Amino acid sequence: MKKIASYLTLFLMAVLFASCSDDFAQPPISLPEGGLGTGTWNDPYRTSQLTNGGRGNNIWITGYIVGWINTAGDNFKMDENTCTFNANATLSSNILMAVNPDETNWENCVPVALSGDARDALNLQNNPDNLGKQVTIKANNERYFANNGGIKNITAFKWGDTGIEEEEPVTPEGEIFNATFDGGNTDGFTFIHGTLPEGLSFVWKADNRYGLVATGYYNSTRYETNAWAASPLLDLTDYKSITLNFRWAGNYFGSQDAMLSTVDFAVREPGGEWTIIAVPNAPSGTDFTYVDSGNVDLSAFAGKKIQLGFNYRSTPSLCGTLEIDNISVTGEK
Repeated sequence: MKKIASYLTLFLMAVLFASCSDDFAQPPISLPEGGLGTGTWNDPYRTSQLTNGGRGNNIWITGYIVGWINTAGDNFKMDENTCTFNANATLSSNILMAVNPDETNWENCVPVALSGDARDALNLQNNPDNLGKQVTIKANNERYFANNGGIKNITAFKWGDTGIEEEEPVTPEGEIFNATFDGGNTDGFTFIHGTLPEGLSFVWKADNRYGLVATGYYNSTRYETNAWAASPLLDLTDYKSITLNFRWAGNYFGSQDAMLSTVDFAVREPGGEWTIIAVPNAPSGTDFTYVDSGNVDLSAFAGKKIQLGFNYRSTPSLCGTLEIDNISVTGEK
C-alpha cells in the first residue's frame, strides 16, 4: 500500500476496542534503566532501549563506551567470548556502548559500527582514553554482529548526554503530534517486544511505505507474541479538546472480528495502567486496504500528559499483519 503523505499525525499505540476480554488485559510497559528517550538530540534514546527491543532510524542514542568486539579468528558474533571490556583494542572498526560506564555484561551492551569521522574519534585502538566516556550519536538501529540492537551509519556525534542541537520543526496551530514514518523513522515510537520466541527477532518495525508494521509471522512460521508500539509522552496540559486520527490496514487475520480480538489501541498517564479506547472504524482484517480510523475523542485526557500505545498479539493459529500510518493528534486550547 502506498503511504499517503502526512496528515497531522499522532503518536499512538496499541490499538483497539473495549470489547476485548480480560484475557487480554495489558500490564504497563516496563521502562529500561535510565528512563525512556524519544530519539531527539536533547532527549536521546538510552542504549538500554535498544537492548530492550527499541528500534528506529536516524535517531540520537546516548551511552558510555565500555569496550569493543574482537573479531580475531573471523568470529563475527557478539557474545561473552568476543566482547572485550578494556581499552586494548586491536581494531578500530567497532565499539561497545552501554547505559552504565562500568558495564561488563555483554548482554547489556550494543555494538556500534564505526566509519569515517566517527571511527577516527571514537575507536579505542587509537583513543584508549575514550573508555568510560559518554557519547551521543545520531545513527540507525540495524542488525550488527548478529544483534538486533546494533548501531550503524553514524551521521553525527557529540561527547556528553545530548546530541548536536537541531532546529525544532514548526508545529502548525492546533497540531499536537504528527507521525508519518518517512524514511523508516519511528517518529518517537518505542517498540516493546517482550520475550520473543526462538526464531523471531522483532514484532514491530517502522516502514517508509506502510508506517508502523506488526506481525508474528516469519519464515513460514506463526509465532505467539505480545508486543507494544508506544509513543512518546504527549503534553495536553494547555488543551481542552483533543482528537486522534490515523490510517490502518490488516491482513491474514481471517475476519475483522478476529483482528479486533488481537489488536488494541490504549492510552495511559505516565506510570499508570492502559485504558483501552474504542476506534470508530476498523479495516476488514482480510486485505491491505487502508481505512480511516475516524476521529477518536481523547478530550477526557485534556490537561494531562499521556502516552498512546498499539498492542499486537498473535498465536500459532491467529497471526495477521497490522499496518498503521499517518497518525495525527490535534487539539484546541
